[in-house]
Amino acid sequence: MVKHPGYPTPSHLIPMLYWGDHAGERPHDFVDRSVLGWRRSAVALALKNGADAHPGVQAMGWADCRICGARLGSMDLTRFGFVWPEGAEHYITRHAVWTSECEDLLRAFLA
Repeated sequence: MVKHPGYPTPSHLIPMLYWGDHAGERPHDFVDRSVLGWRRSAVALALKNGADAHPGVQAMGWADCRICGARLGSMDLTRFGFVWPEGAEHYITRHAVWTSECEDLLRAFLA
């Protein structure tokens, strides 16, 4: 995965579900169908309810799913000390993607 989404996202936020083009950076590399449904639902709920990570900054376009091409969003969201692209829950619910940051967000969400 991409280590940080870059400006204007504050460096203290932990990035999650940003993708690159090389092995180990693509969503395909993180498919895990063994994760229980309630865990996926909880993370998806947290991702859907993030706040704008940088209000007042306009994105340059829409992001599309790297697996199926669905249109996802055009901004970064934040909550619980994490930052992710709008629509990231799509990877969790539609494609069974699960990363270590998903586990960390789940713990923060449930705390």
